[in-house]
Amino acid sequence: MSEHVLKLEPDGWDGDILLITGLRSTVGRGSDSDVMVAEPSISREHAVVHLAEKGWELEDAGSSQGTGVNWMRLDKGERVRLDKGDRVEFGGMAYMVELDGDPLPRPELPPRPKRISHGSVSAAEFKTRGTLLLRLKEGDTEAREVSWEDFYKVYSPIIAGFARRSGCPGSEIDDIVHEVMAGFFKAAHRFEYDPKMGRFRGYLKTATLNAMRQRYRKNRGKTTFDPAWMEQQPHRTETLWAREWLGQLIVRALDAVRAGTSIEQRSWDAFELYGRRNVPIEEVSERLDMAPTAIRKAKSRISQLVRDEIERLRLEEG
Repeated sequence: MSEHVLKLEPDGWDGDILLITGLRSTVGRGSDSDVMVAEPSISREHAVVHLAEKGWELEDAGSSQGTGVNWMRLDKGERVRLDKGDRVEFGGMAYMVELDGDPLPRPELPPRPKRISHGSVSAAEFKTRGTLLLRLKEGDTEAREVSWEDFYKVYSPIIAGFARRSGCPGSEIDDIVHEVMAGFFKAAHRFEYDPKMGRFRGYLKTATLNAMRQRYRKNRGKTTFDPAWMEQQPHRTETLWAREWLGQLIVRALDAVRAGTSIEQRSWDAFELYGRRNVPIEEVSERLDMAPTAIRKAKSRISQLVRDEIERLRLEEG
């Protein structure tokens, strides 16, 4: 069995990759930390990483400037499971999660309500109804029917954000998004995604890279963007794509939790202010007329629901 390694790779800044092994490791500025990060925003003992039965878990150790996962803060002692592609924040430092070693067990999640089957759909109906069948998860007995409106809403921000971060001029980004979407639309009546060839996230990334290369060839000499670096730095390419994918994944998870629960608005406000914007709890308490314990409870509940939804989406789409 291979050794399990948690790799934290700097997100958007030049820094060292943090390699974490073992059942319990401390992260902090102190020289006695198992993983030392010599930065002013890091506490002497900032966080603790555990290798638990169901994977890697991150715990805040009472840091002064906070610990977060996917733009959601952790309270002291709160433990959160980490997955590949997560974004971890220690104070002002941000890292993307990579995992090495044999796969670890995944938590069981409560199922969503069963989707309604639309039955067999002919090629002609695809064009009439403006839908696309996506077989996203290997082993599914049914394909998922996705409207073009939903498909565009979910995936166009990822394509546009990736193109922008890759250095494409703003004037070309809409054209790149259009070319990717047009490619799917033209193939809608015969599209059948094969999960054995890779997860959907990688499939869409390849389509986006191809569209960017096509724009470069069409505009050679008229653009400052050169896609050559993407072949030379594949790891950077994957990191940029993962960052955009994660951002949209969180938006979708938040929307799904809002739509699927009856949580009162004041609890959502507490989650947004304290859990995502890091507004001091005393200020949130005064603004919302809520006790600090109620604020922490609301933040913890909504954060867990969002994390569960992120996990479901990842299991479905890769």
